Amino acid sequence: AQIVINWATRHGVAVIPASTNPTRQESNLNSFDFDLTEKEMLLIDSLDGKPPPPTKSPEDPNKVSVVFQNQGHLKLKSYWIGSSNEEVHVGEIGAKDSMVLDSFHGHTFIFRNEGGEFVGQHTINKDHGSMQQHLVADSEL
Repeated sequence: AQIVINWATRHGVAVIPASTNPTRQESNLNSFDFDLTEKEMLLIDSLDGKPPPPTKSPEDPNKVSVVFQNQGHLKLKSYWIGSSNEEVHVGEIGAKDSMVLDSFHGHTFIFRNEGGEFVGQHTINKDHGSMQQHLVADSEL
């Protein structure tokens, strides 16, 4: 609050802070115990009241968007194989349907039918491009 009060009064704006808290009242009076530099004044003047745009972090070179397409006649469950070889359920793919995921180079996915039987497997390879498609074909069913 001290900076805003100092900035506004330097622009000739009468500021009347409304606080019943004695500590805040004293703090408001201390707004005149320092001077903002010209550079600080210009920086505050240049603010437009909007937050700055978020900085975009660089894309991970190992990130891959993949479409898993179920060409079979049965619904499939898709699992990502974690670092401890645990199967992490990531979704279901209906018959003749697809599922889109963002994943990373080296990640392995397996597919099981509704009875839990293994149907197929796919490992992401970034060398095949940042957008990939894997068909779970009838031959795998």
